Amino acid sequence: MLKPSRRWLPNGLRHKIRLQVDGGLKTGVDIIKAAILGAESFGFGTGPMVALGCKYLRICHLNNCATGVATQG
Repeated sequence: MLKPSRRWLPNGLRHKIRLQVDGGLKTGVDIIKAAILGAESFGFGTGPMVALGCKYLRICHLNNCATGVATQG
């Protein structure tokens, strides 16, 4: 995560990229480390969702989950 951040800064691209981390975040210390390294967004629960059949299409907020894992109501 640190190497890409170092490449974006000199090229003026850092403001165009939102760095999200997901997976392996088990404690608050993990989140703090990721934030120090440049993460701005954190994902939780991906493992259990994939185990339930999630295809990771990132359309959960549209209430149109292809597999029904994240469908509301």
